[in-house]
Amino acid sequence: MKFETLLGNSIAFAASCIGEEFINKPFQNGTYFLEKDSSYKLFYDSRYNCLSIHENDRKVVHSITVHLLEVLNFKSFNSLVAQYGAPDHIWVATNTSMISETIDDSNPEFKQRLTKSEHDLREGTFEEKPLVIIWNKGDFEIKVLFRYEQNQSKITYRSLE
Repeated sequence: MKFETLLGNSIAFAASCIGEEFINKPFQNGTYFLEKDSSYKLFYDSRYNCLSIHENDRKVVHSITVHLLEVLNFKSFNSLVAQYGAPDHIWVATNTSMISETIDDSNPEFKQRLTKSEHDLREGTFEEKPLVIIWNKGDFEIKVLFRYEQNQSKITYRSLE
């Protein structure tokens, strides 16, 4: 699916396009996920089971985020390059410093670790494990955020209008 084609349309239209197997319960906050834990869809060659759709003050889709179940792989990156051209920025983190960390292990079944970090960034390559990749496409932007420790990536299509 070309997610950028949903930007500027109503949430109802976007929800109908992503597929009826995605549900918006119990949150009803623009988060759509596949009901069955073992279900997933493919974003090129990478798996996902959750989408976030956000609207602007005009009540049209402003951004769509694809929550990958893995770090965006090289094959999927190359597919993005084939479709959208070379990215405008590939930001690699250098000199990372942790500002704060909070660990909540009060529930033995669920442990949560929150960190706030600052990074110095430089232009780099995909092979250098980037933190962020950005395509500016005129009326929209694609931003890939890598979370290596969690083995996840987020790809956000955002309207620039």
